[in-house]
Amino acid sequence: NNLAVTKGTDDSAPQAGSTLVAANDKGDLIWKMPDTKGVLAPKLVCAAKVGTTSTNGRLVYYDTKILDGENALSGDATTGSVYTVPKTGLYQIFLNLSNYQRIGTDYWWYGIFKNGSVIGSSDFPNFSVSGVLFVVEELKAGDLISVRLQSSAYGYKADLTKISVFRFE
Repeated sequence: NNLAVTKGTDDSAPQAGSTLVAANDKGDLIWKMPDTKGVLAPKLVCAAKVGTTSTNGRLVYYDTKILDGENALSGDATTGSVYTVPKTGLYQIFLNLSNYQRIGTDYWWYGIFKNGSVIGSSDFPNFSVSGVLFVVEELKAGDLISVRLQSSAYGYKADLTKISVFRFE
């Protein structure tokens, strides 16, 4: 048996998004809207991937834009991609990276950089691997975000290397 509620105790339909919180002693259902004060929702503002594998270099270039409505992602294979923050706010930068090869005997790592300083990184032992990294950071309009490989990693694989940028609104 299914129960469908079509009217509240005031003889009107419950508001869309409201939650049933109780019933009184007469059997009337009590509905409340969730408190959304201070709640921010992530909005996807940029998404890109690497479409061409790079066999050298440490500056990641996202040559295939999936979404960039604010035209904030720029760069080339020599300088790497840079996301120029268009609007001050709280952002999440989500990254998947698969390195092309390893050279040497030590570890390798990659990082998300803001204005040339690392704000998030992850390191791996000396073999080819994919990794996921994200940061939540307060960013200002004009901040420059980039992704770099460090240590003994050279190059990155196509299709498995992606970036997504969310702004909380």
